[in-house]
Amino acid sequence: MRLEDSSPAMTEPLSDTFTSGQQRPAITEINDLKIWQDTSPRDTKNDLTVEVGRDFETTPFPYDEKINRKIALWVGDISLLNVEAIVNTTNENFLDDNPVSSRILIHHSYKNILYSCYNKVLSMVRENKIRTVALPPLNTARRKYPPREAAHIALRVVRRFLEKYGDGIDLIVLVVFNDQSQMTNEVAIYESLMPLYFPRSASEEEQACHLLPKDIGGENGEPLLPERQIRITDKPQKASLDDLEDSVDLHSGLDSSVIVGRSAFAEMHDDIDKPRNNCNSKLRPNDAVSNEIRRSNLYERLLRRSKFEDLSEIASLRCLYTAGEDKFGRLIVVFIGKRFKANQIDLDKALLYLIFTLDRLVSRDFVVMYFHTLTTRDNHPPPNFIRYVYETLDHRYKKNLKAFYIIHPTLWNRLTTWWFTTFTASSIKNKVFCIKGVEFLRNVVSISQLQLPSFIMIYDCKVYGYSFTAHEALP
Repeated sequence: MRLEDSSPAMTEPLSDTFTSGQQRPAITEINDLKIWQDTSPRDTKNDLTVEVGRDFETTPFPYDEKINRKIALWVGDISLLNVEAIVNTTNENFLDDNPVSSRILIHHSYKNILYSCYNKVLSMVRENKIRTVALPPLNTARRKYPPREAAHIALRVVRRFLEKYGDGIDLIVLVVFNDQSQMTNEVAIYESLMPLYFPRSASEEEQACHLLPKDIGGENGEPLLPERQIRITDKPQKASLDDLEDSVDLHSGLDSSVIVGRSAFAEMHDDIDKPRNNCNSKLRPNDAVSNEIRRSNLYERLLRRSKFEDLSEIASLRCLYTAGEDKFGRLIVVFIGKRFKANQIDLDKALLYLIFTLDRLVSRDFVVMYFHTLTTRDNHPPPNFIRYVYETLDHRYKKNLKAFYIIHPTLWNRLTTWWFTTFTASSIKNKVFCIKGVEFLRNVVSISQLQLPSFIMIYDCKVYGYSFTAHEALP
């Protein structure tokens, strides 16, 4: 399941995605939908057979008008709803034979259990600050999942989500697909079950006490498995030490397995932790595969953070930017060392800005030109931070980096670079080149293309005597 932007212009109207020769379908605005609270109550006993599990003294899903105004039931083509996000349970790109092209798409995959699917979708909605979302049944008849049981899971997960995070949601539209072969059944199921989880009146709330199933889920609506619940009994009455010694032979059975209790679990003689320990022994904390998984997960978290954090302070330094392509067609990334105020900025935000700027670019070949010109100790980040950045960036950065040029290096800079590429970043050691002056870059790129600040060109001319024209330097 992933969240992706399907269009570079999110503000483009849906109707504009069709040419003049195509017939524009009727788009349904969310303001035209009938909110659940405003629908007419029905007698749920007459709709479908309800599996009565137990009677509740008070319903675990009480009447709440505020929540009821954040939910709607709608029958039709989900792609014709003008909401911020829709949930896709069909093909991967959701563009074939479908008019959706300018809204967020949430793709869903049936690899996890149904609760996990709904929970993941709603978590992504909250994480991306989506206010309106269209949510269809994530189960399908083709996968033979009971539609009524699936509806119970969907409704209680949505109810618990709105109870906790409803302030960040304007409307969740439960969409039943406009399939003539199944529409009537699905509509009837949702119309009969929604009053149990979203009662619209005190009478529906009272009726729900007798119609809710036995399993009403956990804190977030997750199914509760009785065999996984911890059973706690009352504290046994205190027995005297003499009675305990008379009733239990503490010395018997120590040389063999000890059976405690009567359950099948307790009567297992073998050590139940042995298979798990054997499995863990094969996957050590330093295993390359597990390290790569941890690195990938960390990078994805940082990438998501970079899209919401305020990085204007780092951007204002103008120390990192792209400068077109070199003579070999490789993307050029320029880093001005003197502009990087390592002792004055938040280094965590600096890493987020690096990821935010380069993530979409490093899928192709690129080179980095680092200008060490006139840098001082205040411009140098700690070595452990450099190592952390290197270990955090995913494999695309190392794979597609074709050259790392260090211009105007000092002796200390050369030594630290050799040490780092030898013992930490050996995979890029052959890609690092120390360049004495700007003049030597002319074989790779036009100097004016780099948009270098004037102090670099003045320093280069003063130290090495190379000439440059006014348009090759920027103030």
